[in-house]
Amino acid sequence: LVKVVDERRDLDTVLHSLRDRRLILIDTAGLHPASEQFASQLATLSSARTPIDSYLLLPCTSQRSVLERTVRHYGAIDLAGVMLTKLDEACSLGEALEVVIERQFSIAYVTDGQSIPDDIRLPSALELVSQAVDLMETEQNGMKQDLIWASPASQESTLAVPA
Repeated sequence: LVKVVDERRDLDTVLHSLRDRRLILIDTAGLHPASEQFASQLATLSSARTPIDSYLLLPCTSQRSVLERTVRHYGAIDLAGVMLTKLDEACSLGEALEVVIERQFSIAYVTDGQSIPDDIRLPSALELVSQAVDLMETEQNGMKQDLIWASPASQESTLAVPA
């Protein structure tokens, strides 16, 4: 079920209409933090009469610098925690987990697919660490293979001589 907040239906009206739901996800527009619309969007969320727990989505496919910038941009919001997304697409979980640990965020949910809400689940520390280790080992094995293929001793030399 998707509801849109706009000029005709404000956030409080939409939240009230969904009051019987166990979980309501509010997807905000991906706006540049310097824009007026971004500030307005944050003001709308913080002024809602219904209490809202805000969770920052951190895509595990992002570089650490992007994750850090995201955390800084949403720093004004009192975050209840984070949602780690795109676990199924990530080559590594290290950078995302590092940001979570350093900032002492709690991980409320993780996602590992495109089908929402089917692919949202509660996190398991054991599963996250296991997946992080598996991805790290896969990456290390891939680098070893790359080194073998790039090694001059493993390649035949071909010399082209003009006739």
